[in-house]
Amino acid sequence: MLMKKLFFGLALLFSTGCCLMSCSQDEIMNAESPVTRDYQTDSEILSKFVDFNSLTGEYYLNENKKSTAISYLTDKDWLDLQQVNPVNYEKYVKGLNELNQQLAEYEKDPNITQIVYSTYGKIYVKDLKKDSSIRISKVEKNVPLSRATYQTLTFMQGSTSYASFTAGAKINTAVRIFSTSYYLCELKCNTKGAQCVNNHSSGLVLSGTGSTNTVYTWESGSASTYWDFTGTGRTLAFGSTAQVDFTN
Repeated sequence: MLMKKLFFGLALLFSTGCCLMSCSQDEIMNAESPVTRDYQTDSEILSKFVDFNSLTGEYYLNENKKSTAISYLTDKDWLDLQQVNPVNYEKYVKGLNELNQQLAEYEKDPNITQIVYSTYGKIYVKDLKKDSSIRISKVEKNVPLSRATYQTLTFMQGSTSYASFTAGAKINTAVRIFSTSYYLCELKCNTKGAQCVNNHSSGLVLSGTGSTNTVYTWESGSASTYWDFTGTGRTLAFGSTAQVDFTN
């Protein structure tokens, strides 16, 4: 009987020790496990802290970014930044570096006239071809919405869309992009005109973070021009929209 009580006591002690050890391990694991947030949410937060270096032509994360009227940052944005998952942070930085590499390659492309860099409303345009037969310029003032639209082109991730029409020597492209992350789109044009000796090619690369709503003017020098555009979404995050309206 004594042996039976002793065995029961030891069994109870062993069971209690295992339970305490298990609870202790659970507490340690819970204390060490970071708060996990999905990449899309963290990407949207990090995009608010992206800056652009015009000297190097590169985007970078600036955790000390100052709030401005254009890129307004709230206390909540700073708090959210501190809670970004480290894995998502590294993934975002890697993607941003890849974007910079793609932009560096575009600078060597003879068919690209301009590269547009945008960070939440702040826009920088880099001219690559000063002698291009097709002149592209950013419109600083608002373009009337009543202008006739020739066609609309939608950028799609990893695929090419097309738009072609006959118009005068000058057209406008109204670019509307909404993205919760960084983006990269390519808009290329080939023209044929009565006054054109050869076919002329030109291209506009659109990159940045957040949203943009800007207008660019294209001029061919030919009164009757056949405008032939292709648009490719190189990098468009899930849920992003990117579209161009061609107007007179």
